[in-house]
Amino acid sequence: MDKILCLGKNFPLHAEELGEKQPPFPVIFAKFPSVLFEVEPYSGQRVELSSKPQEIHHELEVVLRISRSGSDIAERDALHFIDAVTVGLDLTDRPLQDVLKKKGHPWTLAKNFCNAAIVGPFVPINEFSDFLDEPFSLEIDQALKQRAKLSEAFFGPAQAISYLSKHFELLEGDLVFMGTPTGVGPLKREQIVCLKYGPIDITFQTV
Repeated sequence: MDKILCLGKNFPLHAEELGEKQPPFPVIFAKFPSVLFEVEPYSGQRVELSSKPQEIHHELEVVLRISRSGSDIAERDALHFIDAVTVGLDLTDRPLQDVLKKKGHPWTLAKNFCNAAIVGPFVPINEFSDFLDEPFSLEIDQALKQRAKLSEAFFGPAQAISYLSKHFELLEGDLVFMGTPTGVGPLKREQIVCLKYGPIDITFQTV
């Protein structure tokens, strides 16, 4: 993997809860591969939360995996550059992000810290053909926090990949976080987190 690319403000209700309108084109930021934590497909794994952020917020997302290199990809061809999908969390230092936004600065510092990108096991696209319309969800301590379908996003996978490929060369193994639906909020230590998306069902504890 060379990079982790992420879409911001990509779901209508999440944009509304941020006081934002639909962006005219995808809002892009990046996470470093070093902050990635891959949850194994069994229950009981422990995920350490960074002690640096003042307040960590969870952002539930569908994550695409790029299957081969490409640049300037047409939308009609873009889905051929995905080989697998999963569900994950984009963790955010919300107070720091708010400060950076007000100053007009990039969000890099608020999006990159220990285990700030959590992903589940990847499922091949050919085994999960309805990934666009299958609900994905987040439960914390058995309480539903976020739930949506990828088809509800402003910019779908084909649009996102085509747009990204016009600005970056996409490489095999790169990840694309597709944005979060409404319901973002604090994630604390000693909580049981459950992510579900089609055949993917993972549970872990924060520490």
